Amino acid sequence: MNSNEGIPWDEFALCTVRAARGKGTGFALSKPNLIVTAKHVVSGQPPAQPIQLLFGEGLVLPARVLFEHPRVDVAVLEVAGDTRCRAPFMPSQRGPISSELFYVGYQPSMSDRNDGRYVAFVRAVHSYERTTRQRDGYEEMLFIFPAPRGEPGRSGSPLLASRGSVVGVVVDGITLEGRHMLRATSILPVLDQLAFPTPPEVA
Repeated sequence: MNSNEGIPWDEFALCTVRAARGKGTGFALSKPNLIVTAKHVVSGQPPAQPIQLLFGEGLVLPARVLFEHPRVDVAVLEVAGDTRCRAPFMPSQRGPISSELFYVGYQPSMSDRNDGRYVAFVRAVHSYERTTRQRDGYEEMLFIFPAPRGEPGRSGSPLLASRGSVVGVVVDGITLEGRHMLRATSILPVLDQLAFPTPPEVA
C-alpha cells in the first residue's frame, strides 16, 4: 500500500490493537502518541497487562488506556515508547462533510496468515446515511454505510473525508434488510478530550 490519498502509511499512523478481548484497528490522531480505537476492543483490559500496538515493519509497542468515552464506543490510548509516527491523522473540521468517504485499516495477510502479519487496506464509501441515536440522554451521531463485499466490521478503523481527515471511527456492523452495513461514530466527542485527556484515577 503506498502513501496516497494523503494517508501517512509510511509514518506509522495506523496500527493493529491487540488486547485481552481481541483485536481491532487503531490510528494516531492529532498527536503521534495518542491512538484512537473502538472502546469495546480494549474495555476490561487487566491493569497489569499492557495493550499491544502492532505497527508497520514489525514494530510492537505497549500502550495503556488513557480515556474511555462514557457513552460512545471510542477510547484513546497512550503509546509507551517511540511510535516513529511523524504525521498523525488530523480530525475533520466542524462543518459540511464530503459526499464520498473512505475507511482504512489492517487485515490479516493471506500469504502470511500463520505468521500473524497484517496488510493495510483502503475501502471507498460511495454512499452513506447520517443518523443519531439516544444513549442515556446523550445524542450520538452515526455514519451507516454498506460493508464492501460483505466484509465484517473493522472496529477502530478511521472513517475519512476525501481530503484524508478523520470524521468517524468504525465501531460495529449491523444487518439492515438483508444487507450488511458498518456503523461509525462521529469523531467529535473525542476531540475535546485529546487536548487534555482525563487523567486516570490513582488507587
